[in-house]
Amino acid sequence: MKLRSIAVAVVMTAGQAEAQNHASAARDACLYAYDSYRAGAPRFEDFPATVSTTEPRSPRFVGHDARSFRTVILEGSAKGVNFAGHYTIVHWGCGSSCWDWAMVDRATGKVIFDDGLRDIATDHVRDGYALRFRRNSNLLVLQGRPNEDENDEKRDGIAFLRWTGRSFVQLKFTPAPTACQG
Repeated sequence: MKLRSIAVAVVMTAGQAEAQNHASAARDACLYAYDSYRAGAPRFEDFPATVSTTEPRSPRFVGHDARSFRTVILEGSAKGVNFAGHYTIVHWGCGSSCWDWAMVDRATGKVIFDDGLRDIATDHVRDGYALRFRRNSNLLVLQGRPNEDENDEKRDGIAFLRWTGRSFVQLKFTPAPTACQG
């Protein structure tokens, strides 16, 4: 079987190129923030968590990622419980307009990474804060584009996630174009 190479040229009209440039410029100019987009959004108080009164356990550094970010996790954990009753969310920069993060279960010391929600691009987030959370709530608000995947603009926006004690469940997602209008 012989394979043949076929070259395909894509030609755009001036109008198509202008429309594509306009859409790209509008996407780049889009800025949104949780504080300005709350209509119909899940609320922290609707997902209560009982705050633990027991002494928090120190982080256990099992696995490559936990050991790699040991210093920042220790420093963040020293600030105490800040999410879902007995967890500490710790975040750090991973480049320009990027947040990485982990959770420490203060009841067990386990360091938790959710690979589907890491390396959050915040280039369209007005205040630059990728995560919103409270110590007495199971609700996590993620602003930005997880995994910094520039080819997947559909994931850019505001995600409302409920922590079940084992994983995050998405309650609502508002895409960036909609959030920018809100």
